[in-house]
Amino acid sequence: MNSTNDFFNQGNIVSKIHLDEILANDEKKSSNLELKYIPKVNIQTSEVFSIEPSVFFVHRDSAHLAHRYQCKGSYKLSAFKVFEKSVDCSLKDCAEWDKIGKRFSISINTPAALLMNNWCPSYVHEALEKHKIEPQRLTINVYPDHSDMGNKDLLCSLASLNLMGVRLCLSNFGGDSTALSALSSIKFDEVRIDKEVTQKIAYSEKHKEILSQLTNLAHRLGLQVSADGVKYKFQKEILEICGVDYIQGEYLNSPVTSDEITLFLSKFRT
Repeated sequence: MNSTNDFFNQGNIVSKIHLDEILANDEKKSSNLELKYIPKVNIQTSEVFSIEPSVFFVHRDSAHLAHRYQCKGSYKLSAFKVFEKSVDCSLKDCAEWDKIGKRFSISINTPAALLMNNWCPSYVHEALEKHKIEPQRLTINVYPDHSDMGNKDLLCSLASLNLMGVRLCLSNFGGDSTALSALSSIKFDEVRIDKEVTQKIAYSEKHKEILSQLTNLAHRLGLQVSADGVKYKFQKEILEICGVDYIQGEYLNSPVTSDEITLFLSKFRT
């Protein structure tokens, strides 16, 4: 295996395997994980519905310059560390924002495979109690990632989160076939349109119709609809016509730190 310095000097992103290796070989490097936030905004009113953390691994080169690499969905040790960082730090920040009159909700991306571990609901419950945040202000964005959405342990974890009052959002809607099947066995509050659907809506009327039908289906099932990966104004306009409730992506802004978030969100309704 290459050293951490060799790996980063090659200009690679933090992949699932490499992040596992880095954290496994040096537990202290868990402190190198940093959160940044992006807003999810009501497409009609521009009101901020929730804030979503993204985890970055911070590597300092030989000149002590900081380089940030986004941690994509990871497995094993890194998955646990990224999840813990997302839950604990974002709820802590949420409590701090409350003190200055900025009341936000939090949305956290979580792979379904990770939720098959029964410690997840307990960890979420403890973090909510610790930071005194109401459960309904937390949304867990469940990424099927081709996992078995009928897995008994997964269903138990999601049921526990439901009973706590935590909101559940089904991600990859329209992109992962397992996402559709999950709607019949799990109580979700929201679905998130797959990024690929969002990116293709300008290509043809067929893609717009697919988006419209997905949105209509979700609304008939009593679910709210959000869309990720929005980069351009025309995408936002098409999503609005098709009835999507919330959007997020580069069109709104790049991820910002907890210190920057209140200044950044001053241009939105909160």
